[in-house]
Amino acid sequence: MKKLGIKRLLLALSAFAVLLAGCSNSLDERSEQEGSGAFGSVSINDAGCAIFADDISYAIATVSGTGIESGSEPIGRSNVSGGAGKLAVEKIPAGKNRIITVQAFSSSNGKLNGVTLRAICDVKADTTNSVTVNWASTALGNVFDSLLSSGKNLSDVSSDDIVKIKAAIPTDVSAPFVNAAKIASDYATGGGQWFKIFF
Repeated sequence: MKKLGIKRLLLALSAFAVLLAGCSNSLDERSEQEGSGAFGSVSINDAGCAIFADDISYAIATVSGTGIESGSEPIGRSNVSGGAGKLAVEKIPAGKNRIITVQAFSSSNGKLNGVTLRAICDVKADTTNSVTVNWASTALGNVFDSLLSSGKNLSDVSSDDIVKIKAAIPTDVSAPFVNAAKIASDYATGGGQWFKIFF
């Protein structure tokens, strides 16, 4: 099998990026059903773009967030054929700012480092939520993953703060190279107040 170069991985990730109708992300209102045992699902549909990397044979989507125990995250798997596949994850606890992580795998080499995409999305009960996971959404998803790792309640992050977090993400840096941990740390330390210095 061919080894993937960084440009090839970036091209593969970009091609694997999924376009959807957009994430239902009404972040101003807290879900009344959050934490109540209500469940929803997400649909991650391919963009019809071919992946120009023979090594990618399947992808796994994992959903994490506040109230979802580490190790018990809902997952979905899709085989990738001709560079395309469809992913769905079901039985996700309803809640705000869920993190959708899509990881590419090779049948021979396992997890392909660097081929990871993320996005955030609200998950509403008894609803299939469409979500877009691509390079454009990955840096923000990485910041939220860092916030979750630090113990931040993601449901408390407002839509106004999300706009400010996005503004703190450099647009001239590829998502894997954005210092998401630093942005998350600055936000968590200031509880959102640090943005007032800049805005």
